[in-house]
Amino acid sequence: MECIAVKGIIPLTEYLYTPTRPPSSRKESAFNGGNPMKVFATGLGAIFLTIVGSLFLIFAGLIYFVFTLWIVKIGAHLVGYDPGADFAVLSAALIAIGSMAVGTLRR
Repeated sequence: MECIAVKGIIPLTEYLYTPTRPPSSRKESAFNGGNPMKVFATGLGAIFLTIVGSLFLIFAGLIYFVFTLWIVKIGAHLVGYDPGADFAVLSAALIAIGSMAVGTLRR
């Protein structure tokens, strides 16, 4: 099959598929001739990124919870109600969990 391009006629396979490296069906690992230290370093890098991502999500969740708690307390004071600390924390936790669940389900 041939395809007409701007500069002339080129094969369709070259027009649609120009790999940067030869395609390989196997990932490089220590078992198929790969460098074991490179594989180990890649694994450590993945674990490090997982830990950093988890810590960031925990921190973001705490900030969101504190902000929600502040909104609950301000809203309660605006309507003239003075809730106890336990009810304010419970309502802020329910709002935070509900909003995170809805955000997850919306995708």
